[in-house]
Amino acid sequence: MAAPNVAARIALATALCACLAAAGKEPAPNKALNALFDREFKLSIEEHPEQATFLGIPGHDDRLSDFSPQAIARRKAHLKALIAELKRFDPKALSTQDRISRDVLLDTLEMNAREIAFYGELPFGVDSDGWMPVSPMHGPQQLFSYLTQATRFQAVRDYETFLKRLGAIPTLLAQDTAMMRAGMKSGWMPPRAAMSRVPEMFVPYAGANVTATPLWQPFANFPPDVNAGDRKRLTEAAKSVLAEKVHPAFAQFKRFLEAEYLPAAAPELAASKLPAGPAFYALRVRESTTLPLEPAAIHETGKREVARIRAAMGELIASTGFKGTLAEFIQFLRTD
Repeated sequence: MAAPNVAARIALATALCACLAAAGKEPAPNKALNALFDREFKLSIEEHPEQATFLGIPGHDDRLSDFSPQAIARRKAHLKALIAELKRFDPKALSTQDRISRDVLLDTLEMNAREIAFYGELPFGVDSDGWMPVSPMHGPQQLFSYLTQATRFQAVRDYETFLKRLGAIPTLLAQDTAMMRAGMKSGWMPPRAAMSRVPEMFVPYAGANVTATPLWQPFANFPPDVNAGDRKRLTEAAKSVLAEKVHPAFAQFKRFLEAEYLPAAAPELAASKLPAGPAFYALRVRESTTLPLEPAAIHETGKREVARIRAAMGELIASTGFKGTLAEFIQFLRTD
């Protein structure tokens, strides 16, 4: 029954937009709102300079994000202020595009605020400010490989700014460690089963051979415009910062993962076992699906889909004349 209602709403919205456009009543783009979007984009780049590198925006390649409790608290306070600022724009007075942009951003920010409320006074925010800065899917072990590949290396100054960024890595790892210790004390911990192979991901960064890390690659492939003298100077500087600062910091971080963090990780897989309980899991469901559905309802939908697909598979197997179980048929497909 949902599809006709959705179709009707789309048709009504389309008709209303057409009528407004025909009548010349569609508001012009809101300059103040678009200035807010532009300001927030620039602020996000300042707060997370790695994103500037990924987007090819120059001028930020010498820095890394600040994950100190003070910086996270600043970003959390800004989130509240930004929500209030967006709410002051009357959606009825906005153009269709501005209204959509405002609503999408506001919805995202309000979900972020709901998540932050679970943490109370803990030094956790959302996304990269979250309580799990390292996992099998993300963390410094992936970030710095991607970041190095995304960085522009065309002139001497590109290498010099990159060396400054390398020098900032120990601070970032120390901040991650402090955040993870706060998670250990408060119970905000990932499941142990998911984290078991994470320490070995840091082996290339933590070993004695600094040329074995992805961070060394720019110094193994200089562009033609960098002369021999500069190559020698930059190579020596890279070996120094990697051997004396970066690799020891990664080695310390790896030991922390192995000796402290992994043993303290949660024995359960369920997100509902985290300190905020089922409410946290329900919010994650809302974020992932964008729908106001309870986890139990989604689980029931999943079970119905499994039953439907299994039934369709059974019909297909029967149509082939195969005699045997589903498992036997799958093995037959793999081996014949």
